Amino acid sequence: RVGRCRDAKQRGRWILLGPNEKGYFKLSNFQKKYQKKTRQCLTRYKGSRRPSSPPVRNSATMQPCRAPPSSASSSGYVQLNIVETAIHDAGFYLVTADGTCFDGAAFRKCESRDGLLWGVGIEFLAGRGSRDAAALTRVLYKFFRTGECLVAVPGRRNAVKMGSCKSRHARSWGLSEDGRLSRDNGRTCVVRLVNNLAGTRPCREAYEHLSVHIPQEAENARAKRTGQSGGGKKVPGGRQ
Repeated sequence: RVGRCRDAKQRGRWILLGPNEKGYFKLSNFQKKYQKKTRQCLTRYKGSRRPSSPPVRNSATMQPCRAPPSSASSSGYVQLNIVETAIHDAGFYLVTADGTCFDGAAFRKCESRDGLLWGVGIEFLAGRGSRDAAALTRVLYKFFRTGECLVAVPGRRNAVKMGSCKSRHARSWGLSEDGRLSRDNGRTCVVRLVNNLAGTRPCREAYEHLSVHIPQEAENARAKRTGQSGGGKKVPGGRQ
């Protein structure tokens, strides 16, 4: 199931294995309870044979990737494909419902492409001692200025700004399906103030709805490489 990322007991350690001889991948979870047993893989749930429990093909479950020869249990995994997107080719816009773009400190018209394009970075953090485990975290950086990241201003100001990607306040950003740009697993959200400056509030109080828009030239470049037809998402008020 989908749960909170900060719930360490549920999230485990996921790893993407492959590709196999057909070019597909499998998703495996390294949880402590499986370390001495058969590795578990993600698969489609085939349902029970009982009449009261018909098969449900679109749900998921875990089962051994490869059962021991002496075992009668089911094994295998669902074959996954990695689909390329255009986000990493030219960045993306963070656009509000009324068509303005978030630039890291304020909301303004989507007219200047380069200064409004974002990228997603992954930072690997080394552990400091036996009690501080290694981890990885997300940062949001300006696509053409990779050293500048979105940073939450500490203290009572409840503000955001562009700052060093090395700052601990630049870590743990994420964009949820309902448009919340937040830190710390959905605790603190970006909001728009009455003067169009950006601030932060607890997500339970307020948030500004943001969506990802990909420049059309990025979609065209990806389509040219893959031999598919282009057609990016239009940015309201922006150039194409």
